[in-house]
Amino acid sequence: MKPNWFLGFPLRAAPWLEALTPPPRGARVFAEDDVHITFAFLGAVSEKAAMAAWEVSLSLDISATVFPSGPIRAFGNPRNPSAWAVEPSGVDGLVAALALRNLALEAAQAPLDTRPPRPHATLVRPRRDASHDGHWQLANWAETQQLPDLPLVVDRLALFTWSEARRERLFSVVAERTLTPR
Repeated sequence: MKPNWFLGFPLRAAPWLEALTPPPRGARVFAEDDVHITFAFLGAVSEKAAMAAWEVSLSLDISATVFPSGPIRAFGNPRNPSAWAVEPSGVDGLVAALALRNLALEAAQAPLDTRPPRPHATLVRPRRDASHDGHWQLANWAETQQLPDLPLVVDRLALFTWSEARRERLFSVVAERTLTPR
């Protein structure tokens, strides 16, 4: 099976993760090294295609910024969400950066993303076989979480793929670049 590839902004999310209460049974809190803002989801492309997207990303004018705390919201299918993520407002710099994602997707010959940019950082995923009740419990849990009002620094862009040690962490960084402030 081919691994999935994506470009993303890794976040040092320990303060947020440490503030979470344990989620309901059947939900998985991301490891700190897995928390990121997706820039471009490439999917099951070849390593060569992923590296082509990475090369394009190196030429993009993306500056370091901050990602404020915000509410934890469901993402994916409204009836069967695939993730619960922090989605703050006031992230215009990230919205502008995400608008460049199709340049990387074109380089990887991956499908273009026509959705409006929606910066978010996934913290928790339900099990794939979670029941409707499990999703409901996770939604209720998310409403009770109080993250510290501490913005996270967005100062890196990375190429990710699946981790070989998926029980410990889901993703592995293949390449990374530092972003500088404007």
